[in-house]
Amino acid sequence: MVTLSYIIQQYTIYVGCFLFITGLAGNIIHIYILSVVSSYRSNPCTFYFLIASICDILILFVALLSRILETGFRVDLFCSSIIWCKFRNYFIYSVTIIPFYCQCLATVDQYFVTSKNIELRRFSTMRQAYWNSLLLIVICLLHGIPFFLYYDISPTTHICASMNIRLTLYLPISVLGLLTFIPSSLTIIFGFLTYRNVSQSVGLTHQHADRQLVNMLCMQIILILITTIP
Repeated sequence: MVTLSYIIQQYTIYVGCFLFITGLAGNIIHIYILSVVSSYRSNPCTFYFLIASICDILILFVALLSRILETGFRVDLFCSSIIWCKFRNYFIYSVTIIPFYCQCLATVDQYFVTSKNIELRRFSTMRQAYWNSLLLIVICLLHGIPFFLYYDISPTTHICASMNIRLTLYLPISVLGLLTFIPSSLTIIFGFLTYRNVSQSVGLTHQHADRQLVNMLCMQIILILITTIP
């Protein structure tokens, strides 16, 4: 008789491995294209995409691959290492946030660069992209510190879990707010404004690289909305 545990195990193995392989290949190709094409290398929007893809690859290895090993192949990493328990949850609640807001920054940047207002277009610079990215990374890494401090192996259940009730109550707020509502709202708002700018612009039709980035941005907006909005 097939048990629910067996179904979950097989689902994790096959679906997880498929997502890992396709995600890894897709992000590597993404990084290669954005790094090689000369018209993309000096574009702030491209820089945000690169950071997001690098973080996505790290997430695949630390979060997804560890879940495949733990649930699919019964390799229990948490019981054998308190440090791994702390690090994995710190990573999940810090680095995992970065791609979502890199997408937001890319959307805002494209709104600036497609605007008719010259003052807004001046915000779209590589220097600004570097500072925005640095600030984002620092904030996200600081956000993960409580998870590193308060996640531990439970002495009763012997599983990796939060030892702080306030942090446990904060988890759904973190997921719904930081990973769903805020980035999705910003993406929708500035994505719509960017589309409106492009529709009203004649000169942008002759800028092939910018047009491709806008199209790429629109596709990523659709994917993010599909995967984050219930």
